[in-house]
Amino acid sequence: MRTTSIFALVASLLLTLLVAPRPARAVGELTGRITGIVTNRESKSRMPGIDITVTGPALLTGPRTLTSNEDGTYEVVELPPGVYNVEVGYPGTVTTTRRVEVRQGQTTPLDIQWSAQMQEVQTYHVVEERHPTNPAPVCVESG
Repeated sequence: MRTTSIFALVASLLLTLLVAPRPARAVGELTGRITGIVTNRESKSRMPGIDITVTGPALLTGPRTLTSNEDGTYEVVELPPGVYNVEVGYPGTVTTTRRVEVRQGQTTPLDIQWSAQMQEVQTYHVVEERHPTNPAPVCVESG
């Protein structure tokens, strides 16, 4: 009789666990996010203040622009599901671009190594030619 009551207790406990409500995960979350760290390609050190631009066809309001935090981390939130280009750099430098897919309710990790290389700038030399002017003497005849 004792084993029957222990069995009934274990069975009711298991049934309670199966029927008990569970926390919902990402229910109703319609967007995703990208997080990562920007590091220097050569030294592997984290890079603060790097400009980050996220573009993609799912961004109906246009590109998202932000800068990396003091520890080189960044986070782009509330991105509709889709494929995005993530571009990092400073103005006047060669940028690095990575392509990433964001899924609904998920965080997509994207660490980027970047190296500060100046863009090639075209320079123009303007040369002005000056021709000496010697106007021909004007002869005025009277008479």
